Amino acid sequence: MVQKIRFYVTCVFCLSFNFSFAQKNESENKSQSANDTVLLGVYAQTLLDFTAINRDSAFYYGNKALDIANKLNQKYYEGIISTNVAYNLITSGDYTTGLKYLIAATKIAEDKDLSKNIVKTPFIENFLQKDAKTNRIELLGYIKNALGILYGYTESPEKELQQMLEAKHLVEGVTNDMFLLAGITENVVSTYMSLNKFDSALYYQKEAIGYRSKTDITIYNGAGFTTIGEIYMQQEKYDSAKKYLFKGLGILKKQNENVIDVAYTYVLLSNLYYKLNQTDSGVYYGNRALIEYNLIGTPGPEMLDSYTALALNYNKIKKYDSAYKYLEISKSINDSLNQVQLENLGKFHSTGFEEKLRLQELQNEAVATKNRNRIILLSCVVMVFLIIAFILYRNNKAKQKANALLQQQKEKVESTLQELKSTQSQLIQSEKMASLGELTAGIAHEIQNPLNFVNNFSEVSYELIDEMKAEMAKGNYDDANEIANDVKQNLDKINHHGKRADSIVKGML
Repeated sequence: MVQKIRFYVTCVFCLSFNFSFAQKNESENKSQSANDTVLLGVYAQTLLDFTAINRDSAFYYGNKALDIANKLNQKYYEGIISTNVAYNLITSGDYTTGLKYLIAATKIAEDKDLSKNIVKTPFIENFLQKDAKTNRIELLGYIKNALGILYGYTESPEKELQQMLEAKHLVEGVTNDMFLLAGITENVVSTYMSLNKFDSALYYQKEAIGYRSKTDITIYNGAGFTTIGEIYMQQEKYDSAKKYLFKGLGILKKQNENVIDVAYTYVLLSNLYYKLNQTDSGVYYGNRALIEYNLIGTPGPEMLDSYTALALNYNKIKKYDSAYKYLEISKSINDSLNQVQLENLGKFHSTGFEEKLRLQELQNEAVATKNRNRIILLSCVVMVFLIIAFILYRNNKAKQKANALLQQQKEKVESTLQELKSTQSQLIQSEKMASLGELTAGIAHEIQNPLNFVNNFSEVSYELIDEMKAEMAKGNYDDANEIANDVKQNLDKINHHGKRADSIVKGML
């Protein structure tokens, strides 16, 4: 019994210990997971922040963020971060590695669990869209944007422009990421400038500034105005160029975040003052550009622009020693950059078949998306036309039916009018006959008395004539003469009453 009790106590103790240990491990795991989430957001944001300041640091923190994203199985983070690292590598001249990161991002974009259980950090909030489908479009927009930049650096401006316009078409009106849309549009501007299509570049740059104004990220705001200044400088509109360059520089310096664009603005000012024959200012801004570029960390083609600008300005003021010095540095950098560029291009063009195939798949998907959108648009147009045609058909049928009904009504009305006219004629005739009958009856009634008198006096006259003949036969001529006078009076009365009857008839007619 005691042994059983000890056994139970031991079991309870072990279970309690294990439960406590498990709770402690779970708590530590949760704490570690929370720490990893915070670090993921911080490292990813630091990648973005250092992209325009220090490329080496940006690359370092980008890879740190990728490791944590992979550990936490955060696919969407991996895709966005890989694309940003690729951009950093491409702009540094490492095209092959940049392409590998883009291919990795493209594979992630194909993952159906891309948007599953995304941990929320301030970094990712800027990239999250309304649903998984739109998240994928957002990521593909970033990938195509970086791919366009890659084509630009590998001396394929036509392909660069194609990729940028396709990326713009892909995300425009679909995602709410104005930062991405502004970046793509600015890259379209850059491509048009490389093709010397400055009017198109100016149009899209103004559009890009509009997109920038709708974002909370202000680091690139001033750069849009300096780009307008550069376009005007290429068009030899130097007053406008100067105005926009200083406007952009003022915004960039106030933000104190975007060293690359500040340095490039100084280069542009140095070249502008060279063209305006104000070489002291040209030298000043050329040196300021060198200082800013040295802060970035990784030397790039921009340094060549600074030394070239200084060499040109010193040469114009006949300081040939300084001009020769910077020309030599410029030539050395140019030769070095050309060599690096040739090596990078060689590596890029010798990239394995699988990587090129993946790149082609990305392009094909963009074309498929574009064609799908065109088909949808065409279907909508056809549907609208069908609806309009149906409405017109229905209206036409209704109109025909209404016309037929109106025709029937018209025929009925015409028949009714004809009947009414016939009836009216009959009524008029009847009224005339009735009036004639009434008139005849009236005449007959009115002349009845005069006719009666005529008849009576006529009968009396016939009797008197017979008597007159009898008296004449007897030889009583005096009596016959008196009777003749009576007959004459009766004839006068008959004539009087006849005239009276005639006047009554004329009066009634």
